[in-house]
Amino acid sequence: MKENHMALKSFFFFWVFLGFTAFAGAHTDVTPLEAKNMIDTNPQLIVVDVREVSEYCGPYEHIPGALNYPWLTHVLEARWQELPRGGEVLVVCKAGSRSQQAANFLDAQKYGEDPYFSIVYDMCKVVDGNALCGMDDWLWETVGCVDTDGDGTNDDLDNCPIVPNTNQADADGDDIGDACDSCTDSDGDGFGNPGFPENTCTVDNCPIIDNPLQGDEDSDSIGDVCDPCTDTDGDGCGNPGFSANTCTMDNCPAVQNGPNGGTCTSGTIGDPCTIPGDNISECGTDGFCSMNQEDADGDCIGDVCDPAPNVYDPGSPDSYPPQGNDCGDACECEGNFDGDADVDGTDATLFKNDFGRNQFSNPCTTAEPCKGDFICDTDVDGSDAMLFKADFGRSGFENPCANCIVEPWCVYP
Repeated sequence: MKENHMALKSFFFFWVFLGFTAFAGAHTDVTPLEAKNMIDTNPQLIVVDVREVSEYCGPYEHIPGALNYPWLTHVLEARWQELPRGGEVLVVCKAGSRSQQAANFLDAQKYGEDPYFSIVYDMCKVVDGNALCGMDDWLWETVGCVDTDGDGTNDDLDNCPIVPNTNQADADGDDIGDACDSCTDSDGDGFGNPGFPENTCTVDNCPIIDNPLQGDEDSDSIGDVCDPCTDTDGDGCGNPGFSANTCTMDNCPAVQNGPNGGTCTSGTIGDPCTIPGDNISECGTDGFCSMNQEDADGDCIGDVCDPAPNVYDPGSPDSYPPQGNDCGDACECEGNFDGDADVDGTDATLFKNDFGRNQFSNPCTTAEPCKGDFICDTDVDGSDAMLFKADFGRSGFENPCANCIVEPWCVYP
């Protein structure tokens, strides 16, 4: 009987092959054994079972994890775009006829001029005259339609098989549903996104940026790598050296002198105050409240923390440019190319024009200098971009650039 069955099956497949050759696409035929190896070694493979629901859940059951998109009732044709673009798809049916038609259909789908799927496989292949096709020749594990938690998704497809979660939400894409994930962690740094009650891991202070050290200089529960204003004194101006800052850089990061809080610089010197400028009520006779980053001597050290507020003394290294220019690093605006007290779009355009120049391609030289080679190493690269970004936005009204431009900035050998 087995021989008769195989002969009939081969004849049937031969007829199917003749019937559909004219419409064959570029899909790849594989045997059930080849399909099994692919499933075991390629976790990205999408198995699409095109049998009807009664077959998918019937005595033959289905391959674990297979998605059911019936062909004869046109479900696949109506819903194929639910499958991920660029995915690898293995199409399965009972004996090969429907899977060939469905594979041809999927292979013909486009996204613009490109194929919608990276590759489509049909689990039906003739080997030595024998057709090895579909669930008829699948010899390995199968599962039925069991839904333990009753949420409408079979256990083998359910990302939380014992916890009802109809929407199958999985915020971090780890194939464990949020409803039962002990650490929903979008950036993969070992700390969990806030707002997920099943989390047992520590809450992440930057849930979309990998920061395993969880640095938080100003203790505001927002990690430094994503904090738009790391501000240890809480005055509304940000500490220098934090690349995520978008607020005005603080010229006294440990003493309040910004819009959210000030310090008296005359009268009762050192007292906190909340009304900027002349302030008798909080600072006493002849009192003045510094809340606008006041810097009388222009050395980029605020009056509230400058030991000599009327003497220009940057009190920091003068490392830019390498030969120095009597302008401390705290005060320097490396990107103020036109000397107009700000670092704005005009300067950004000049920087962009030279970005990418290097020792192998149009190097910076004394004869042909670069706008942006701040450390004078003959190129304009990411290190220079960080220095430019740190000062971008400084203006005549907010932390103005000191007049310390030198020409030439770099003196090359």
